[in-house]
Amino acid sequence: MTNIDYEGDETYLTPEEKEELEEPQPAAAPITFRSQDFDVKGLVGRLENKDILVPRIRMTSAEQGVCDLNSFQRGFVWNKKQMDLFVESLLLEYPIPGLFLVQQADRRLLVLDGQQRLETLRRFYSGFNGDKKYRLRLAGSKFDGLSYDELPEQYRRIIDNTYITTTVIVLDNRPESKNAVYDVFKRLNSGGTQLTPHEIRMALYNGELMNLVDCSNIRPSWRKLYGSVQLNKRFRDHELVLRIIALYLEEQSYTKPLGGFLNSFADKYRDASQSELTTALGLFDKTADIIAASDVSHPFFMTDRKQLNTARAESIMIGCMHALHDGNGLNASSIRQLLDRLNRNKEYVDSVTSATSDEAQVHKRISLVCKALS
Repeated sequence: MTNIDYEGDETYLTPEEKEELEEPQPAAAPITFRSQDFDVKGLVGRLENKDILVPRIRMTSAEQGVCDLNSFQRGFVWNKKQMDLFVESLLLEYPIPGLFLVQQADRRLLVLDGQQRLETLRRFYSGFNGDKKYRLRLAGSKFDGLSYDELPEQYRRIIDNTYITTTVIVLDNRPESKNAVYDVFKRLNSGGTQLTPHEIRMALYNGELMNLVDCSNIRPSWRKLYGSVQLNKRFRDHELVLRIIALYLEEQSYTKPLGGFLNSFADKYRDASQSELTTALGLFDKTADIIAASDVSHPFFMTDRKQLNTARAESIMIGCMHALHDGNGLNASSIRQLLDRLNRNKEYVDSVTSATSDEAQVHKRISLVCKALS
């Protein structure tokens, strides 16, 4: 079993991510929702029974390319102090924020906002935080040093029977309904560590597609091209793989905003049953292997920059995937020649450094890579 490392915790949003969150979306459809109060013990029970689901995407391990599909969509980011203070607030009967859940077609509830609080409760009730016994560390508090099982009966009843107000949004299969929920998620996404657009996307369109994208994302050849063996905690590497696959299959239907395009693609291919998706993922993996084997240092980096350029990575991967699909041979020599041509092509350089999400720029840079390969 291979252990996967993660890049440092990046709490910021990139300019592109901020722009995507702020972009106006198509007029959203009205949503159906209800207010519902759940007692804490009932919430924990529903989590354990998987009637309430925390979206699961990020794998923690893989063996010979086989993905662990039971891994969390978003890392648990609260530290022990935050967890203990939240539990203490419940024991002291202080007011706490409500939860937002999405009711899916199978009636299970997906966590839209409140993962940290729910996961804290699950751990406290289980008695373990990771591999350690969960005892509260609250200096000067009467609860200091106590686990859930060690709470006086009075306080166990208090936390068990505390009700948390929950807003349940009812999700149907209409695309406009999902767009509306995405919009709700963006509006909730303020303060603290903001979610990236892709973290929102992964939660809302959770399914086999996202897991298969993650399988490609951990391949050693792709990690080499991405420039880090560590997985990005904000899932920017995962988003780039999805973006490449989406544009490879549906470039001609691409329109701004990029986020809306990726949402539509993720919705369409969510269950990953389409044969063209399987073909595209296979071409992605093979292309990454060939480019990585060329031993060109940082092929997706601009010559004057120290980090990966997503537009460059996207266009080179897609152009090479088309070449492989068309039966054109790719090898180390042809890859090096391609990169040299692109570096000297001002039109291409402009297309990957300015207004990169504009339709014309997207089509132009992919076309220029395909032309250079031909």
